[in-house]
Amino acid sequence: HGKNVTSFIAKARNNLDLDYKYGCVPRDLSYFRSTFPKNDSFVTWLVNELLPDIASKNPRRASVATFVMVNSVFMRSDLLKGPYTRDTSFIFTPYNDNFKIIKDVPFQAALEITNRGLWDPSIFFVQPVTREPTSDQTQLRSRSLASKSTNRGIQLENQEVFTASKPPTLVQGYTTVDDGGSDGDDTLHLPLTNIVFPPPIISTVVGLPAEGEPKYVDLVYNVRLTPMVLILLNNMGHNFNTANVEDYSNEPIRDVISQWVKDNWTGEC
Repeated sequence: HGKNVTSFIAKARNNLDLDYKYGCVPRDLSYFRSTFPKNDSFVTWLVNELLPDIASKNPRRASVATFVMVNSVFMRSDLLKGPYTRDTSFIFTPYNDNFKIIKDVPFQAALEITNRGLWDPSIFFVQPVTREPTSDQTQLRSRSLASKSTNRGIQLENQEVFTASKPPTLVQGYTTVDDGGSDGDDTLHLPLTNIVFPPPIISTVVGLPAEGEPKYVDLVYNVRLTPMVLILLNNMGHNFNTANVEDYSNEPIRDVISQWVKDNWTGEC
């Protein structure tokens, strides 16, 4: 049966052309092991190379300064030196988000959003300033969380019969801490050491004037940030809604990155 499964997987990979090579990653780019502005940090690559290129790809707005930002969890792994394949692209960013744009955003508002995104993970949970949760909503949320926790416990209890009698030898890897323990999910690992978390939101800006600051800028971001961006702008007193949100690019960001690799990381590996 194992050989049949292997054959099935190999055939599926071939049909999906997962080994197609876009280019060669020139160096290891670490998600948790390095920090900006070190050369081996994936944040450095995003800020200095990828995002500026994306921000300058709209010739119709070439005269307008552009902020471009993505939430860091949109990327899901390190990039290792070597081939960047179609398989790599799905591992690195499995989501189908495209880029959105809001034009003519006050410069100071865009700057405040991107600056806060550098350090404050609560930015993702921002609420309109006029909305306060009712006691009923709070109780419903508590009951929902309790129910999920209980169900998780039942699932784990049912799985205990499959636990190996001899503990495996673990290697370092990514782990989570939840009701299921702290040693990993599907694959058990020893915790990584010296972990450095990237900023909640990674951003850059292109096209700023040599002197002074523009009154308005364009704000480009991955689509799942739309509710957060609109709430933040309106909390600052600016009137923006979904009618102001347009597609910056129709293709998934995963494909945008793959094309960037094809254009910039050529060569043999």
